[in-house]
Amino acid sequence: MQTAIRAERPDARSGESLSPAIGGWIAQGIGYSSTFVLLGSFALGSISLWLIFSSTLKAVCAIKV
Repeated sequence: MQTAIRAERPDARSGESLSPAIGGWIAQGIGYSSTFVLLGSFALGSISLWLIFSSTLKAVCAIKV
């Protein structure tokens, strides 16, 4: 199932392949510690958005078509 989803999502595949290079580039420019904080803030932002909109998503997913 996961392979089928990845085959249909080339944007996810490109993100997976470019992520290490971009992370290394950022670390080289601003340092490892700053990069760790920056990328960690993206993760916390994603979790925050998920928590904020989880009730909306649950309501939409519960609709029967």
